Amino acid sequence: MDGFFALMNILAGFFMLLVGFKAIDLFGPKNEEKAELFHKKWGAFFKVGGIIVALLGLFRFYYI
Repeated sequence: MDGFFALMNILAGFFMLLVGFKAIDLFGPKNEEKAELFHKKWGAFFKVGGIIVALLGLFRFYYI
């Protein structure tokens, strides 16, 4: 069961990185200004947080 949670951490961190680097657009093509505001406010958090969450998942997966 711990392996499952470690894998979920890794996937969540990867998803956060994709959102932080604008590879995934959460608002769709019609709301570009809303998406730009979101990335100005939360982009750095998602970039750093994604790295931390993914590394914690790797650490957890290694020490099962």
